[in-house]
Amino acid sequence: MTQIELLGEPPPARPDDVTPWPRWPMKLRTSYALKEGGERSFSISTTRFSGNDGRVAEIHCRRTPACPVRPGCGTEESHPADLVLLAMGFLGPEAELLDQLQVERDARGNAAAGRYLTSADGFLRRGMRGAASR
Repeated sequence: MTQIELLGEPPPARPDDVTPWPRWPMKLRTSYALKEGGERSFSISTTRFSGNDGRVAEIHCRRTPACPVRPGCGTEESHPADLVLLAMGFLGPEAELLDQLQVERDARGNAAAGRYLTSADGFLRRGMRGAASR
């Protein structure tokens, strides 16, 4: 298993000046998969996947030491891949989409979904499709 991260490597301990308590600490964490022999690389921007017959064979990327949105020139790499899993953080729903769909929002900006129903017909809270219907 190889894990690639868009951002740079975080520090090994909580930098209190950047993430003071009680905020979630920005620090290096190692999952059990990595402890069992996986590898990880930081400051990597995936540029594309390639393969044959609908199967991934390679992941193409660039090193991004300074800024993740401006990959460095001449740092292109490719690595063999049998399976690619995308694990991305969730920062909340797109406000414009909820507005277009006329879905009411709660105080945190999420779809207001009491009893797993939103204010718009046909839109249930993610992961709860089997729990309720309109």
